[in-house]
Amino acid sequence: MGLPRLAEIYLPALRWLAVRFGFATVRSMPATSYRYLTKVPGVRSGRTIIEGTRIGVHDIVGLTVNGASVDEVCRSFPDVTRAQVYECLSYYEDHRAEIDDLVASQMHDPQA
Repeated sequence: MGLPRLAEIYLPALRWLAVRFGFATVRSMPATSYRYLTKVPGVRSGRTIIEGTRIGVHDIVGLTVNGASVDEVCRSFPDVTRAQVYECLSYYEDHRAEIDDLVASQMHDPQA
């Protein structure tokens, strides 16, 4: 059994022991940041929008939950890229309750 194989076996256990007995700390994951999304006070009531637009994440999600594909969303909003749509969907996964409420209110009041 060579040295690389021994390291592969024992290093995870040694790391666990070091953390368990206080010789090392576990690094927490940094907060998620979004490359294309922002909140601007006074724009769309401070809701999360695609940077440089007035298009809310809830606008994108509203289309997708009603069956629109990513390409159809891009056709509906020609200035929005596929990457921006996917990031809106990622944001939705992280903030589902907030966005679901906005989408539901938008369905009842299309001017929201």
